[in-house]
Amino acid sequence: MEQSLHAYCCFLLLFLTLTAVVGAVAVLSFLFGRKKRRTVAVDGYAGGFYLLSSVRRRLPMRLILAVPLFVLLEVAFLFLTAWGMNIRAAGWGGFAVAAAFALQAGIGFRFAVKKGAFEWK
Repeated sequence: MEQSLHAYCCFLLLFLTLTAVVGAVAVLSFLFGRKKRRTVAVDGYAGGFYLLSSVRRRLPMRLILAVPLFVLLEVAFLFLTAWGMNIRAAGWGGFAVAAAFALQAGIGFRFAVKKGAFEWK
């Protein structure tokens, strides 16, 4: 019971820290960011594309790999953090599962590097 309570407290501390960092970044960008007087309707550029452009054009590979790369990083972080907090309770079986997951994440990262996901030209 005490060990699971410790794990929940660690996740709560992580959540509160991330919330504070996100809030600080939002407040600082609001205070020190450039102020534009234009409305969004005037700007025809959103998300890296012009709004009135063709929808059938090809997307760059770096844009396609950005979202799965982010998901891979987040899932790997959350999974290995949960395993690391309960390392004694997980035992060797938990270590085998974490090692298999780390191997799978490593293969995903190698694929992303091979495709040029980290080369922002």
